[in-house]
Amino acid sequence: MGARRLVVVLVHLVGFSWLITQNALPSFALTIGKRGCQTECGNVSIPFPFGIGSTNNCFLDDWFEIVCNTSTFPHTPYLKRSNLQVLNISLKNNHDGSSRNAKADKETRESLNLNGSPFVFSASENMFTAVSCAVRALMSSSSLDEFEISAGCKSKCSKTDQLLDNCSGGVNCCQTTIPSYGIKTFSTTFQPETDKTCKYAFVVDQEWFISKFNNTTFYALRDMDYVPATLEWSLNRYSRHQIYGTNLSALQLTQLLRNNSIRCLGDSSISSVNQTAALSVQGCYCKDGFEGNPYLLDGCQGSSSGLGALFLSSGLGALFLLIVATELEAIQKSIKTVADLQSYEEVEYMRTEITEPWDVSTTIGSNPSTSIDVALSLDEPPLLSK
Repeated sequence: MGARRLVVVLVHLVGFSWLITQNALPSFALTIGKRGCQTECGNVSIPFPFGIGSTNNCFLDDWFEIVCNTSTFPHTPYLKRSNLQVLNISLKNNHDGSSRNAKADKETRESLNLNGSPFVFSASENMFTAVSCAVRALMSSSSLDEFEISAGCKSKCSKTDQLLDNCSGGVNCCQTTIPSYGIKTFSTTFQPETDKTCKYAFVVDQEWFISKFNNTTFYALRDMDYVPATLEWSLNRYSRHQIYGTNLSALQLTQLLRNNSIRCLGDSSISSVNQTAALSVQGCYCKDGFEGNPYLLDGCQGSSSGLGALFLSSGLGALFLLIVATELEAIQKSIKTVADLQSYEEVEYMRTEITEPWDVSTTIGSNPSTSIDVALSLDEPPLLSK
């Protein structure tokens, strides 16, 4: 059987993230979407900036528009523009199972292309994974109009031990990290290409992979069409005026947000003289004692019970977690939406990624299971083109 390429994406939209103790959960319904807009589809809650509705007031822009397929039971939400099934949208850092798009020929899948979108593959949540006996897989991504090798690994071979064992030993399975410079699309290749054994290579949410393949043989992948991967998105490409839908001055908008128990990074630098700090979204959160969706003017609501201390880390932009089902290259790519809107975490979770060259020769090999064996007797240059 020919090589199979399983390209998986678990999208984590990490933006604002609150941490609430178990005994401090709200006893009232939180406002998560715009008034008059549908906020649930099937078993999935839909928070703004995502939205379902006939007008774009329900969602931030067309990247966040969701359509609800009512011909299935339960109803199924999809990101309209990218045609990705949404499994869960969470403002918390968690995720659950995979989902699927329409069935298609497993051997002709193309990898997900996120160019132009606010989404990128999460470097912190995903791992590039290859499964087969002595498989050597490479992940190529585009950067600065060039296509370069950005990750790769090589597995050991065992005909007797078929257990994946979380890919920890590097036998019949290998893993490595993916670059942190914001990959929006990639392709996978195997070496040598002429080998006809079944091979799988995919980007997968590491937590999901560990939970599903702790004591499983790699043959279990043959019956899988999808695996979850994580995408990250941010709102730092949008202004506060776009998000909150107002034409107020920066100073007036900041005061309005404060009156509504919403705090945003950079507020302290806004004055009647300098109002530029409010033009871009640097991350907003509900003040201590309030919870909800800080990207709605009425989204932060008081809690009847006291909340713990609010921890806020600095960063350049708010990132969100989303899990959706994408189609895979060769099998089928599955994107999931990470979302549990039952309770918002009270911590603004911000990450600043430093864009540096990702040196495969130094990154790979730090872990036996993620090693492509830099010392392979393959007279080849490092996998990263410089």
